Amino acid sequence: MIYSQEMARRAADILAENRIGRYPLNPMGLADRYGIKVIPYPLFARLTGNTLETLLTRSGDGFSTRKNDCPLIAYNPSIQSKGRRRWTLLHEISHFLLGHVAGDEDERRSLPEEELLRREREAHQLAAGLIAPLGLAHLCNIQSDREMQTVFGLSQEAAGYFLRDLNRLRWSGRIRDWIFLDCLSACLPFIAERLLLQYRVQCGFFQPDQSPGIRCDNPWEQ
Repeated sequence: MIYSQEMARRAADILAENRIGRYPLNPMGLADRYGIKVIPYPLFARLTGNTLETLLTRSGDGFSTRKNDCPLIAYNPSIQSKGRRRWTLLHEISHFLLGHVAGDEDERRSLPEEELLRREREAHQLAAGLIAPLGLAHLCNIQSDREMQTVFGLSQEAAGYFLRDLNRLRWSGRIRDWIFLDCLSACLPFIAERLLLQYRVQCGFFQPDQSPGIRCDNPWEQ
């Protein structure tokens, strides 16, 4: 399972603290809220004297670091999938929120393999809770890969994995434990709009492929 309940709860607190109530989530806005600078590989290469080849060898997607005690995320802008870029940035933001990028690069490289794997797992789980909260997905009555992909701005592959985890919780009856009601007040209009949209599709007002979606003017939207 991609998610963990502990990190899902932590993600819910972060989302509530920032009054995030609509999706897809814009990671740039969240990074700015925590003072994290996000820059593309070409600019990072010029600023640090690295080559693009060096950065791509380090990671094909992106990585988190500190320069002059400033939290930075460098990412590969050539990635075509918006969903994959969104996931990469939220994963790296999660490293900062979890305190994984407190020391210098040499200190982190010296960490035991087990500690590095633990940090990656935690960042993975927190990012999952931020990008597509399962309790919210359930309340929005998400039933298909395509809905999951569209509502949360995921890649097609990630949407399938996340829907699988959502359905496992539904089938086991444990999904209620993943609905954090105290953190959902900002999401209530979004949930209502999603359910209304589904009702209009079911009533034949338009076909799913022609649905207008949900208009969103807040700064957290992609």
